[in-house]
Amino acid sequence: MKFKNLVSEMVKNGIETSDIANLLGKTQKSVSQKLNGKIDFYMDEIIKIRNFLNPELSIEYLFIN
Repeated sequence: MKFKNLVSEMVKNGIETSDIANLLGKTQKSVSQKLNGKIDFYMDEIIKIRNFLNPELSIEYLFIN
């Protein structure tokens, strides 16, 4: 996984790839590809994910390793 902090926070909060897919209106495959760095996240997706996980977490922490 490319986004280790993001995945760690997902696990910590019991959030599955399918939850993120539903949040973004994407397929699980698409989200998996994004988490693996094969496809880039769009900024609106980054903000939605951060707000869903914890609005107090920084985008840098979640998406920049």
